[in-house]
Amino acid sequence: MISIHIYTKKITARQLYVFRILFDEYFSIHDNYDEYTQQSGYKIAYTDELFPDTHLHIVPDGLLHGTAILPDADYLPGTPWTTERLPERTDIFSLAFFMLSRMEEYNSPHTDVHGRFQPQKSILAVHGIGLPWVDVWRTLLWDDILYRVPDAVFNKPEFLVLPTFDIDHAYAYRGKGWLQNTGGWLRDLLSGKSRAAAARMRYFRTHEDPYDTYVYISQQLRIHNLKAVFFLLCGERNPPYDTPVPLHSAAYKILLNELRAAGTIGLHPSYASHGDFRILQGEFRRLQEAVPTVVSQTRQHFLRLSWPETYRRMLQLGIKADHTMGYAHATGFRAGTCRPFPWFDLENNLETELILYPFSCMDGTLNEHLGLSPAEAIEEVRRLRAVTRSYGGVFVPHWHNHSLSDKDHWQGWRPVFEETLRS
Repeated sequence: MISIHIYTKKITARQLYVFRILFDEYFSIHDNYDEYTQQSGYKIAYTDELFPDTHLHIVPDGLLHGTAILPDADYLPGTPWTTERLPERTDIFSLAFFMLSRMEEYNSPHTDVHGRFQPQKSILAVHGIGLPWVDVWRTLLWDDILYRVPDAVFNKPEFLVLPTFDIDHAYAYRGKGWLQNTGGWLRDLLSGKSRAAAARMRYFRTHEDPYDTYVYISQQLRIHNLKAVFFLLCGERNPPYDTPVPLHSAAYKILLNELRAAGTIGLHPSYASHGDFRILQGEFRRLQEAVPTVVSQTRQHFLRLSWPETYRRMLQLGIKADHTMGYAHATGFRAGTCRPFPWFDLENNLETELILYPFSCMDGTLNEHLGLSPAEAIEEVRRLRAVTRSYGGVFVPHWHNHSLSDKDHWQGWRPVFEETLRS
């Protein structure tokens, strides 16, 4: 078993956090020089001074020794990054912490109308958001460890595929009641939306709902021997952003059993709940009462994140994992990693128990925001999956049930979904 020894003049919570992510359980940290010199194994001097018998020397830039929150990335190196070597004259540990903690997003003015941080304003937009740079550096560090300590033994991370779904609209028409559907048909008719009116009339005749793609989803999951996570929107109806099918409807009760058989059910906190913990608690309680298993996972509706409030509220609910770490308008690796990692609360300066699952691609991103064809989307999916596999990450494709309807602008996108399930 490999033993990695790190010397620093002052042990801090930030250091321990990033060292755990980069070196797993194989490291020990020392602030006593005499104790450090007596150790055998791979040695890292994280200090201004260069010591003999040290394999790697990193000069601290101070970020991990204090508690400052620096939203601007001016201190980061401007030279291009490469997968061949670590950035020169750079505190790589601070750089990894900066990305994982999402420090650049705290109090950032670079947000859209939904309050979402914009990918083009990230430091990763300069160096390439399409690569998980923290994992790149982790691999380079481990390559050096294995080169210098050839008999080192450690557990390599395993590549996994974890499909996820947001159920914003469980059904287009089913479960909404005769009055709501009839009113919707009349509105479509009077406003000149003839195709929408015809689609609703077709449902009246056949009872075939275009958003009912669950049999197809379950079949594909079984073919690929996968389980998914389904995030259910179960707040009150509040157009235009919150328009769920009532959770108490007979149709939804049947659906819950189907989803439980195909994977795990999580909460999709509504748009309205983003700034109101009372509403959030009500939605969580409503879902928990509807399913017999403990609800422990979330993904925020519209991918809205407020730092640090959103994740603190998840912890208050008892949530163990959140899947919001990705962008609506770009594919790639928002936090510089393709591996699940614990959230670090910068304001409280502590590592929390909330695990963040980053996703690298979403159906709406590929189709609606990037304007890719299904063939182009498949190529991008293959690239992201190959990158994730090469770094032992978890490939998390993000889908919606309605995008698999094979209708309108989603016609021809089922092969893209099937590609995301391949390992």
